[in-house]
Amino acid sequence: SLISRIDNSAASLSTSLGSNTTVGIGAVIALNKISSDIDAGVANASSMSAAQGDIRITAKDLARIESDVSASSLAVAIGVDSSTSVAVSFSLARNEVRNAVDAYLDNVGSASHSASVNAGSLILSAEQAATIDASSVASAIAVAVGASKSIAFSGGGALAFNTILGGANAYLENAFVAVTHAGKGQVNISAQNISSILAEIRATAVSVGIGSGNTPA
Repeated sequence: SLISRIDNSAASLSTSLGSNTTVGIGAVIALNKISSDIDAGVANASSMSAAQGDIRITAKDLARIESDVSASSLAVAIGVDSSTSVAVSFSLARNEVRNAVDAYLDNVGSASHSASVNAGSLILSAEQAATIDASSVASAIAVAVGASKSIAFSGGGALAFNTILGGANAYLENAFVAVTHAGKGQVNISAQNISSILAEIRATAVSVGIGSGNTPA
């Protein structure tokens, strides 16, 4: 599991008896990656047998990324004459899981001497169950107060790129296996991918301009 929590905030406050300008910028970037090979198997075995019970080979991926990224910016400008306030925030999260999951019998037994399961089943299973839970939040607030002209600008942006790659494979390759159990023995090969991604993206921008003249916000 990989847990990543990053918060970044920027605050700017400026006051002046004349004209006044203040700028606040908050930005954060998080890059998280899990990459691995998950193998469970038997390879290059001239013989293999189970006198009682099953031969069971299981490979499972439970990788998990939890990523919380937050950026905030506050800019306040107060001037007797004119005031300009700019606040910008941006958050970016990139999360990737790249796992290969394999369960196998490879080059086991031979045509003249097969591997044997005498009182059970042969079960191969591979499962990819990776999870990404990600949030990316950005907020920006700009306030400008001036007796004449006030200008306030704010911008907030949030991005998240989430990817789960790889796959699950269960297989027999060059394998000779005899399964006997009074008609009950089975060869069961299964592979499944139940990976999931949950993403939450929020961006907020607020501008407030107060003045007796032009007050674009």
